[in-house]
Amino acid sequence: MQVKLSVPTIQQHCGDSRIFEEASRLTRNRQVLTVDVGSDRIFGSVLDGDRTYHPEMRTNGNLQILDTRCDCGHAHEAGFFCVHLGALLLSVVLELPDQPRDGTSTDLLRRVVKIQNTYPPSSPLSSIHGPKPDYLFHDFLPVEESLSPRRPLSLELSIRLQNRGVRQELAPVYTISMKVGEGRRYTVKSMKKFFESLESGTPLEYSKNFTFDPRIHCFSPEDTRLLEYLSTIAMTAALSSTGYERYSYSSPLKVLDGKHLVLFQPTLVSGFLRHLMDRPFTLELDNYLRQNATLEVLSSSDAPLAFPFHVVWDTQGGKDVLRFDPGVPYLLPLSRDYTHVLLDGRIHQVPPGQQASLRALAPYFNRPREEQVIPPERQEHFLKNVYPLLRSMGAVDLPEEIRARIVDSPLQAKLYLDRDAMKLSARLLFFYGDMSINPAQEDVAGGEDSWVVRDRRREGEVLSHLGGFEPKDGFYHLHGEDAQYAFLEDTLPRLEPLVELYATDAFRKARTSFPPVRSRLAMSDSSLLEVSFDYGDLDPKELKGLFRSYRQKKRFHRMRSGAFLSLEDPNFLEFHDFVRDLGVEDRQLDKSHLRFSLHKAVYLESLLEGRGSGLVDRSREYEDFLDSLHNSQPEEVVLEDGFSGSLRDYQTTGVQWMKSLARFGFSGILADDMGLGKTIQALAFLSSEHAPGGKPSLVVAPTSLLYNWEDEVHKFAPQMKVLVVTGSKEDRNLLMERYGDHHLVVTSYPLIRRDADLYRNLEFAYCILDEAQHIKNPFSKTSEAVKAVQARGRFALTGTPIENNLLELWSIMDFLMPGYLGSARHFQGKFEKPIANRDTYALELLKKLVKPFLLRRLKKDVLHELPPKIETKSLAYMTDPQKELYLSYLEEVRKDLDGELSQDNSQNRMRILSYLTRLRQICCHPATFLEDYEGGSGKLALFLEILGEALESGHKLLVFSQFTSMLDILAGELEDLGVEYAYLDGSVPARERKALVDSFNLGDTPVFLISLRAGGTGLNLTGADMVIHYDPWWNPAVEDQATDRAYRIGQENRVQVFKLITHGSIEEKIYALQQKKKALVGAVIQPGETFLQKLSMEELKELFMPT
Repeated sequence: MQVKLSVPTIQQHCGDSRIFEEASRLTRNRQVLTVDVGSDRIFGSVLDGDRTYHPEMRTNGNLQILDTRCDCGHAHEAGFFCVHLGALLLSVVLELPDQPRDGTSTDLLRRVVKIQNTYPPSSPLSSIHGPKPDYLFHDFLPVEESLSPRRPLSLELSIRLQNRGVRQELAPVYTISMKVGEGRRYTVKSMKKFFESLESGTPLEYSKNFTFDPRIHCFSPEDTRLLEYLSTIAMTAALSSTGYERYSYSSPLKVLDGKHLVLFQPTLVSGFLRHLMDRPFTLELDNYLRQNATLEVLSSSDAPLAFPFHVVWDTQGGKDVLRFDPGVPYLLPLSRDYTHVLLDGRIHQVPPGQQASLRALAPYFNRPREEQVIPPERQEHFLKNVYPLLRSMGAVDLPEEIRARIVDSPLQAKLYLDRDAMKLSARLLFFYGDMSINPAQEDVAGGEDSWVVRDRRREGEVLSHLGGFEPKDGFYHLHGEDAQYAFLEDTLPRLEPLVELYATDAFRKARTSFPPVRSRLAMSDSSLLEVSFDYGDLDPKELKGLFRSYRQKKRFHRMRSGAFLSLEDPNFLEFHDFVRDLGVEDRQLDKSHLRFSLHKAVYLESLLEGRGSGLVDRSREYEDFLDSLHNSQPEEVVLEDGFSGSLRDYQTTGVQWMKSLARFGFSGILADDMGLGKTIQALAFLSSEHAPGGKPSLVVAPTSLLYNWEDEVHKFAPQMKVLVVTGSKEDRNLLMERYGDHHLVVTSYPLIRRDADLYRNLEFAYCILDEAQHIKNPFSKTSEAVKAVQARGRFALTGTPIENNLLELWSIMDFLMPGYLGSARHFQGKFEKPIANRDTYALELLKKLVKPFLLRRLKKDVLHELPPKIETKSLAYMTDPQKELYLSYLEEVRKDLDGELSQDNSQNRMRILSYLTRLRQICCHPATFLEDYEGGSGKLALFLEILGEALESGHKLLVFSQFTSMLDILAGELEDLGVEYAYLDGSVPARERKALVDSFNLGDTPVFLISLRAGGTGLNLTGADMVIHYDPWWNPAVEDQATDRAYRIGQENRVQVFKLITHGSIEEKIYALQQKKKALVGAVIQPGETFLQKLSMEELKELFMPT
């Protein structure tokens, strides 16, 4: 339900009447300091006690309030507004100017701002939001805006100004009365009933001949706006517990007093006067300033006021006196802040620049049309302080005797600046002709018999920039590093146009700049990259402190000399980024020469290319190295005798790429698509690089692929002696005693972690990681063990160098070329976080840095003879018992998510993931975890349907699932049907896997049931031409790897892939998440690689929402 933002609804949403009373008090006392209405929110600041609060409500495009907040913490407590939000909304209704900053009509705002009722049925607000006739002001329109013709009414307004109390500074009281009618006008005898009639839309009888009915009557646009404004004031008073407001310390007034509406609060009076402009009304002055009159105010003018003032020097009682004639025919302030005045029968809206001056001159207007005597003791004050105000308001006629003694020269401000180790000092002088004034002690020098007309506005403007200085002994002093730097960097530039500046040498040295640093790149004797810096006059020992201050997000650094150096200096920022990107640590900053591995040259040149720095010199040897790098020709691939493998063109290119990197001492990632033969390329590279009597190379692979590597070596490079290190700890130690007798050593990731000490002391020619994503966690023991291996060159083989986040790519690159992409922390700050926030510069830079060391080809680009692959999403529909179980479990999960699992922590995330697993099992088949379940599975029925058609057509199938319990159910169904099948999960030993694969590829077994984790990589199953993913996995790359067991080199048939998805379930969310992540293909890995971000708590919860 929606209700109009009005005084009654604000009271309703405040709930407790005491909250509304307090909100009204804050509004009346002008404690709502700011109000800002934008297109999507209303916010402001409210002074309450000694603290300022900031209530806010956010709206949608239709100005429906969607959310409320306040730093008091009670903005929506128990469904109600807090006192500060109530005060803000009352100010919007009562006091907002007609034209807000964004140009939206305030009148329109009052019509369309609504509150969207989002409270539950049990909320205290639900009982008071019942149906209500829609006759509010947004329907009570002028005749030209109405959808159906209405009868126009005229409004006659009478105002009586009354002087209450004895204090002249109190604003006048406005007593308002009205008459309404079509021809004859009738007195509104009860303001309260009249405005209640407007709000409710109910008729109100005035005589037998006239009944006011808001449903059939209307007013002019001007009268409508005025009545809307007065209605909000009247309804606020009607809802007040007493109906009285305090006018002064001793005289409360009743706002709704029968046929009168009484106004005196300055903000309400100003708003009322704005609505009076350019409309007729009757004004009665009730003994106000000893005047009685009734005036008809017909129009207004907003032009600046201008008066002719006359000053006469005369003698009275033997003393020289000044006589002042304000020359004002009749001036009466209509508001305490002088926004409006009555001048000679006309209301004037005083321009903001004149309001303060007019208010200061108020004592001189107490006796209009009368000269006022200025006695001798007040003459100096009058000429120094009042005369400038008079001059700003109009022409001033001064006697020549007075004019000769007045110093009326333009202000010339001079500022003298000095500095010592503790503070900045300033001496400020204001010069008017030959006279000078020291504002720190108000000393005046020169012109003792003269009166200085001071430019207080400009003096105040200059002094405002010295706000943090302390005056003492005629000087201003500023202590504290932050304050001094802010003055030097921010304030001083703004002061320069206002004053003449004089500074000592000490002050001029208060700031220093960072010099342009020239860098030189060269090759060292040991073929390392050597970088040296020329800092000019800068002491390199300052750099650690500078970088530390920058990390602390300071704006400046205090040098040892005491000078301030801006950390926003472009030269400093360029140097900082340069050395940080180079991977220089703080402890190295004061060194003039630094040495790096040569692969840093590629990184460095990529950075310099983007910056176009002219402050870099390169030695001749270094430039020769760059030329050879850029112009290198493909290496000739010379394979050892006995190598029986036949390389395709793209595989030869891959081997040439590896050899080129190795020639320059670089390493790389062979990231070819699954099934393109990364293993044979690696073997060809090792065969071409092997030297007689040389050191062996090391391959680290998943356990399931150990013997696959042995078979591949025997098949393609039988001349190479291969050692597979496996077995017990004692067996492995014995095997490694003769590792030097072999060309190639093969071990697994789990074993190298256990044998880290054994490998750490050995040297290898090359170290190759197969399925290198196994070291994607850079902080794991496996990563540490692999990175400790000593080898001349390193390569990584993986079709998925990134699966979940960019740090996985960093971990592989850190194995290949330690330090190339900086530390993990540096990489996350420079690349991972910016790229997650769509920083295209960081993305393009990372691609540029990685590209030389990563080679990736896709099947569609290099295997044109490979038959097509067809992917199909097949929807399964749950059986009724299955669906009932799913929805029941889902409801229990949602309750937990709204309760104890609402916080994001590791324990809750584990429980949520366990819930997700259970829901996925129900989608597959509830019998995966419920022994007595007999309600069937819609997905199993779909699988059996696809299976029957496939077998009839002579297809051979690979069936993947993450749940071995589901594979067991499928195995049982196949046995019942008499269908032969092969089965592979994590319990099958590595040696038996090859026999299973060969039997399936060469035999007649039509179905291979495979656990996704156990058989998703490293297997060649081209005997199959159909793949069924029984249940979806979070990472589409893992599913693609599994599919590519069949869709790879050697496949001669079209491959059809079925992905079984349960309709209306969490599986559809997983599938949608896969598609979303696939949209990031090619973001970093070119071409076609994809990666996933880890699921956030919000993404996890979203999975449980209805589809």
